[in-house]
Amino acid sequence: MTTSQEPNTAPIPDQEQLQGMLRAVLQHWRDRAYLENHALAQRVSSNAKALGVTRGQALRRLLRMAIEAMQPDPGIAASDPEARPYEILCRHYIGDQPIVKVAQDLGMGERQAYRELRRGIEALTSIVAKELESGASLRGLSQLHQEVERLARSRATQADLVPLLRETVRQARPLAAQQGSELRFYAHVTSLPGAVNRVMLRQAVLNLLSHMIRHQEGGAVTFEVARRQKAAVLTFAYRPASDLAEADPARPYAISQGLFASLGAETSVRSLRDGRASLTVRLPLEDGYTLLIVDDNAGLTALFTRYLQSLPIRVHSAPDMANALVLLDDLQPDVVILDIMIPEHDGWDILSAIREREAGQKARVVVCSVIDDPELAFALGADAFLLKPVQRAELVATLEQVLEPQDPAEV
Repeated sequence: MTTSQEPNTAPIPDQEQLQGMLRAVLQHWRDRAYLENHALAQRVSSNAKALGVTRGQALRRLLRMAIEAMQPDPGIAASDPEARPYEILCRHYIGDQPIVKVAQDLGMGERQAYRELRRGIEALTSIVAKELESGASLRGLSQLHQEVERLARSRATQADLVPLLRETVRQARPLAAQQGSELRFYAHVTSLPGAVNRVMLRQAVLNLLSHMIRHQEGGAVTFEVARRQKAAVLTFAYRPASDLAEADPARPYAISQGLFASLGAETSVRSLRDGRASLTVRLPLEDGYTLLIVDDNAGLTALFTRYLQSLPIRVHSAPDMANALVLLDDLQPDVVILDIMIPEHDGWDILSAIREREAGQKARVVVCSVIDDPELAFALGADAFLLKPVQRAELVATLEQVLEPQDPAEV
């Protein structure tokens, strides 16, 4: 007999209890059976039912989103004290790196790394506690991710960004008028041609302008566009309302930054002397590369996306074979990074299916696994091999290797 999954109405654990539960979940991050039966999984059962996933998968999504809510602004270095709790949580638990290795990479001692890890778990506990109280964001953020992936399937096409952005501002002006605000647009160039996903760019700009218009405290919202070498530079500025943190506790620009990241753009946020906040987007105009990651661990995708955010590489992900083959045909990726330990269809099945398709024959395939067997990967059709856990330098070097133009004599 099948029982319906109802929300758990038991009292939320206190901070100390919840912290211990989260620590246990993180320590068993890859143990599906453990996560499925954990007490916290019971609390997200209604979300799991709505999303069509298991309770353990819903619990992992909740923690991944909570960890990403801790991510510092892009301009802050990984070794910065503000970034350390987030970096250590990601690298140690999501990236499965030993704490000794994480400490070495971040330039600190092992004891200090453990102290920063405790800080990270304390911050994570506060975020998860708020989510358990409200229960509102898990489904909405998951749907956002799916929508971004859907929009990202639109091909990049050649366009002049100046009229495109001018029209986007025109679409946002009625909202500004309703809010009693003013939206000013300054184009420092008359033309800005480049290959870009127009649907995604328009949505990213509209989302950011909408946020600034609705959460400002007097003055005008300004949007400037200029060119710096081979990139379009978009600069947004406004005076944020004093209650901004309460209005948008996760991170005020998280959604728009995620959309811009899907375009391969870098974003940075800073406070201006006059009390305004400024967000700058650097969008490469030269043709970049498309990378498809096939791995059921979304934390790995988030880590690789962070590793590659300064490079002209658009990152997409698929958790299983069915989604991978759909995205393969839609995106025509330059590179596929493939995990070989995926439920239902292992990576070798997926690799064979990829190579049978025209898009898969053109793509370069990198097998990425905890099993150190590169010879088997090459024998089955892979172009390169990465052993987990993967460092940024290793990832970048491998991508540079497989993206090098091939000598026609060797083809």
